[in-house]
Amino acid sequence: MDVTSFLGTLAHAIAGLDRPELRAQLAAAAARLAACDHVWCTGFGKSARAASLLAEDLATLTVPASFVHGGDLLHGGMGRIEARHGLVLFSDGGKTRELAQASRAVRATRVLLTASETPAIEADLVVRYAPQPDGPYPLPGATVAQVVLGRLLSFATAESAQIAPHGLAWAHPA
Repeated sequence: MDVTSFLGTLAHAIAGLDRPELRAQLAAAAARLAACDHVWCTGFGKSARAASLLAEDLATLTVPASFVHGGDLLHGGMGRIEARHGLVLFSDGGKTRELAQASRAVRATRVLLTASETPAIEADLVVRYAPQPDGPYPLPGATVAQVVLGRLLSFATAESAQIAPHGLAWAHPA
């Protein structure tokens, strides 16, 4: 597969995110996150990068949010997560051992972004995207799906929280 066909595969995967059931899952997750006092975002590997971007996007939209690496959750990181907080877990396979363990222990609202039909990570709400095809490069297409879904989730959360776009200039002056 050459670069052009790989880009076509990714573009097709992004277009495949426009499904009614996925829109409903995103809307439900956004409504729950908008009601949280703070949103924490986590993951491992490339999923951690998507989680970090979601935390930054939410903060830019003035939704209180932070990133915590999945490896830090079981080593004291959960001490910052309170019952009225939300925790968004990114895991393509849905079986990351540390995230599964943390999901059972945390008291916050849990939202899982995954392609897994049978995740081991426990969640109150699941945003499930279709498994992404493998490409010729060692960069998973799932990361693209996670980044796009994270961005959509951030906008939907801001809308659910009734944050007016015209009032955001102070949070992003550059």
